[in-house]
Amino acid sequence: ILPKAKGKTTNKQNVAVSITKDLQIYIDKERVSSSSLEARLKETLAGVEDPTIILRAEEGVPIEKAVNVMDIANRNRYKIVLAVKPE
Repeated sequence: ILPKAKGKTTNKQNVAVSITKDLQIYIDKERVSSSSLEARLKETLAGVEDPTIILRAEEGVPIEKAVNVMDIANRNRYKIVLAVKPE
């Protein structure tokens, strides 16, 4: 269940990072550890032009977990978009 907001996500999706309520992290549908997340994203997005991460953090996930993914995106110059459920 995603947080609600007006508008919708329409950006081209290169890779989705999902964080579940129980703090499990997935790249697309593959579960990864938080310690290997950055390396796996670099692998997945290597050679991709204008790489974009769609961040899907379930409602109730601590903001620090989302900020960690945003920090990885910033360090590697990936565009990041927060996925939300339209109101």
